[in-house]
Amino acid sequence: MADPLVSVLLPVYNAEKYIADSIRSMLAQTYKNFELIIINDGSKDKSGDVIRGFEDSRIRYYEQENAGMGATLNRAIALAQGEFIARQDADDVSLPDRFALQVAFLKAEEGYGLVGAHAAIVDENLKPTGRFHAHPLLHTDLAYDLLFDNPFVHSAVMMRKSMLDKIGPYDLTKASLIQDYELWTRFARKFRIANLEENLVLYREVTSGMSQTTRNYGEVVAKQAEENIGWLLGNSGEKLTPELRQHIREFCLLYHGAFALLPKQPDRAQMRFVAKQIEQSVQQKWIDFNASRAQMHQIKLAKHWRDYLIGHADTPAMKRFWLRLERKLMG
Repeated sequence: MADPLVSVLLPVYNAEKYIADSIRSMLAQTYKNFELIIINDGSKDKSGDVIRGFEDSRIRYYEQENAGMGATLNRAIALAQGEFIARQDADDVSLPDRFALQVAFLKAEEGYGLVGAHAAIVDENLKPTGRFHAHPLLHTDLAYDLLFDNPFVHSAVMMRKSMLDKIGPYDLTKASLIQDYELWTRFARKFRIANLEENLVLYREVTSGMSQTTRNYGEVVAKQAEENIGWLLGNSGEKLTPELRQHIREFCLLYHGAFALLPKQPDRAQMRFVAKQIEQSVQQKWIDFNASRAQMHQIKLAKHWRDYLIGHADTPAMKRFWLRLERKLMG
């Protein structure tokens, strides 16, 4: 049986400093049967000149007026001829065995529609920072984490195209910051998902990155988490009254540190109720759920609750009071 073709989606916007590293990492893959679909999304720098400097029959290069990441990726999906679709960002680098390992996984695990990988975080010059994106590996843990946040590195993902066609491409009605998060959520609701434990990508941390430059980052991600938790509770039989929806919203805003949008005195009892309902719903649905995942999310929520209380204290005495109260509440 011939190796399946992999279609690599590489959107580019003003990436002349990094794009050569990214393309070279694609062409150096040990797995050779792929097409590299590069779409220059209206770059105003010399990205196009750099791309045109590469000569390889696997490269399919297109230029367009600026349309944004999601629209560019959807165009690339429509152009893709492969059985599997891999993502690659213009400022990241894939290590040589990435495609080989992900293709092997998807060929062996036919029920899986999406596989990511761990990634080493590097600086703008590809120097190691000693930090990593080491997200969960197993489907249930990932599906649970997706309720709250995005446990995939976009540039490390490979998808099964037949399953992507069934759930649809990136949703352009969503904010660009969460279009990948929302897509992974849809995958998890219908198919199995996984991460590989190996660090297969060098994730370049740049100051111009979307999460670095979006002021309302926490609010935007919280909105998707709010939708995900509402979906879970609604499908578990919980009646989503306007009051409960508001408490879910406040829970997600607190979880993502969007304190400015919270009321002066959020109802902690109701937030604890939301957390309890999430755990009960998950335990009913996923008998293999690992309770340690819930504990990790509770720790993050407690930290943000503390930060919120301290931030809303007007005097040193009030700060001490809030800290004592927080310890009592979290006891």
